[in-house]
Amino acid sequence: MTGLDEGDELARHGWELAQAGRDREALAIHREIAARYGNTEDEAARRLVATARLNEGAALAGLGEFSQAIDCWDELITSSTTDPDEKVRRTVMQARLNRASALGTLGRDLDAERAYVEILACEAVPDSHHIIAWAKLTLADCRRDRGSLDEAFNLWDALDAEYGHSRSPNLREIVARALVAKAYSLTASGNTADAVRIYDDVLSRYANDRTPQLELPIARALYYRAFALERTGDQPAALSGYEDMLSRFTGTRSSEINTLVREVEARLAWLIGE
Repeated sequence: MTGLDEGDELARHGWELAQAGRDREALAIHREIAARYGNTEDEAARRLVATARLNEGAALAGLGEFSQAIDCWDELITSSTTDPDEKVRRTVMQARLNRASALGTLGRDLDAERAYVEILACEAVPDSHHIIAWAKLTLADCRRDRGSLDEAFNLWDALDAEYGHSRSPNLREIVARALVAKAYSLTASGNTADAVRIYDDVLSRYANDRTPQLELPIARALYYRAFALERTGDQPAALSGYEDMLSRFTGTRSSEINTLVREVEARLAWLIGE
């Protein structure tokens, strides 16, 4: 077994540990790879080390050490942004996205927003559409949360225009999330008719898609559509919508969807009891 073969085997073991939730053990593996191959200029070694540094940051984040994770990703970004290999540069793009998310987790909202803007300004890297799209989606959330709704709407619309016809599960999830976020904001601002039309569009496109990534946005679309109908005074349609959501998602394994199911059950009980 060559040195790089051993590195690949270590990387697989580190990934398996991470998948098992054994982040501290995975962290040690990722650091060993970076230490062993960090001074090697071979292209395959650079890819291996870049991935190890990316995953080292992820392991630190999994342990709740977000500041250390950001430092790790910063080092990768500084050392490898101009690497001639596109796979290394794509790994750097993922590190930028992870870093921005970690800044948001730490409550550094303006820093996170700037980090997402920087991602969108980066030179394009092949096969990084999903990274750019996630950055744009999360930036829209940032703009919405600080009251810049027009900017958020523009970003959501851009995601639909750019990726609305994609067959990629990741991009379909992002577009569905963008449309649901747009409709939810329209409902909050009193424009329920347009919101319902967007929810209908989401369900028309994605309701029959059983891709796991789409389950949460579909559940939200069903729930929030029914709530929007309730706000218009169309109680029978709202009741039917809540029942549709429960029919599809009661008993799901997703904790996020289960939270929505409990909210819908409470909403339905309140309406029936009126």
